[in-house]
Amino acid sequence: MATQNLIEQLTVQSDVIRRLIQEAEASVDEEQQFLLYGAARNECDKFSRSLRSYLSRKLPGHQLNAA
Repeated sequence: MATQNLIEQLTVQSDVIRRLIQEAEASVDEEQQFLLYGAARNECDKFSRSLRSYLSRKLPGHQLNAA
């Protein structure tokens, strides 16, 4: 994956995470808040996996672990 494509993908993912958190904060329904925060956490996990996968291809293992 090209660096620019990754940046675009991560930008979209961060916008999704931001909107999910904002919606959860605005919700008065505790169950809906729980589901929205869970969805935001899942998106954060995907974000982290995408970035780590990309970096693992670009950096030696010891540099990746330090990051």
